[in-house]
Amino acid sequence: MGVTHWQAWLRRAFLALPERTGTLHDLAAVLETDPEIAPKLDNRYPEFLDTGVKRGKLKVYRYDEHVAAQAPGQRSRKGRA
Repeated sequence: MGVTHWQAWLRRAFLALPERTGTLHDLAAVLETDPEIAPKLDNRYPEFLDTGVKRGKLKVYRYDEHVAAQAPGQRSRKGRA
């Protein structure tokens, strides 16, 4: 069985962390800031909005019920017009 893109991404993220250890949130932060990986991440849930606020190292999200109430075909997705 070959290496999947996720395994390669995680390997790359672990190599970026101190002592090659970290939490799931640490890995996610590395993946989200990698210019090659970030555009490929799944953003299909636009009703969960990044508030731009952090609690410690973690991002704070907000649930937008108006976006969630729209029919799936009417929702706009990040990076897509």
